[in-house]
Amino acid sequence: MHVIVTLLDGTVDPPTISAQDSKLCADLENALKAWHCDSTLYIATNSLQSECDVGIMGNDGRTDTQVAAEWKHADSLEEAVLAFQQLWAKRDSWLKKFIEGKLEA
Repeated sequence: MHVIVTLLDGTVDPPTISAQDSKLCADLENALKAWHCDSTLYIATNSLQSECDVGIMGNDGRTDTQVAAEWKHADSLEEAVLAFQQLWAKRDSWLKKFIEGKLEA
């Protein structure tokens, strides 16, 4: 099973932007219009049978490259939920890094 929580989805109209900061939302909307490819950013799992890794992944619309960051191993459902909650709590920080091009390709 895979779990995905959207932070940014520029493939839909209007785009999905999960930022709390209104200025960051406006900056992301403008960037999505200027970038030549669709951009996405998610909190996601890469699922195994009884354990998984949870992290940030997406596609950078400036360069059309995949990006990823902060993958954490979770041995249990409780650990996976905690990892999701921690990443979600810092979503504006992740979106700022994304718009600045500071996530790893």
